[in-house]
Amino acid sequence: MLVGRRAAEKITTLETPPPVMAVFPALQPPPLAALRSAGLLAVYADHIADPGNLGTLVRAAAAFGAAALIASPACVDLFSPKVVRASMGAIFSLPLYTDLLLKNALTELAPVRVYGLVAHGGADLTAAALERPAIVCVGAERAGLAEDVAAVIDERLTIGLASSAAAVESLNAGVAGAIALYEFSRRSGKTTSTGV
Repeated sequence: MLVGRRAAEKITTLETPPPVMAVFPALQPPPLAALRSAGLLAVYADHIADPGNLGTLVRAAAAFGAAALIASPACVDLFSPKVVRASMGAIFSLPLYTDLLLKNALTELAPVRVYGLVAHGGADLTAAALERPAIVCVGAERAGLAEDVAAVIDERLTIGLASSAAAVESLNAGVAGAIALYEFSRRSGKTTSTGV
């Protein structure tokens, strides 16, 4: 269907409307229990409110072989325009689950080891065993992981920063999640040299 520029400007959230737009039904992921496997790696996004961070996390999850991304009820909408754009198409590459409490996800995926990324006080990411099946929990930048999530974590992980980075308190959620996922992928031998 052809529409004029004015109508296209109303439809899109971009400043300059693209020449082609599509409407399609929301993707329906398989039942979470269907993903259960010995090599499972899933991401749990906890209270992430920034769409850029969540989109980056989706992109990293797809890039480093995660089987799924699960978003807590307090996360920004996984299908909001900014999250979709930040994912750079990765939103179509892996199953996404919205508004799901971690304890409910664990019921479907158990047995699974739960890791939580924390800014300080966790085991060094590069030295930790990183066993699978696993869920990596990434929390909001300021608040960190919610209490109910922290309560079920088996091991807290911290990404070491350079000693010269004294002015940097922590990494943003998208970057921290990407680094952790890369480390899981690297350990399993699933990374290639075709990336950036």
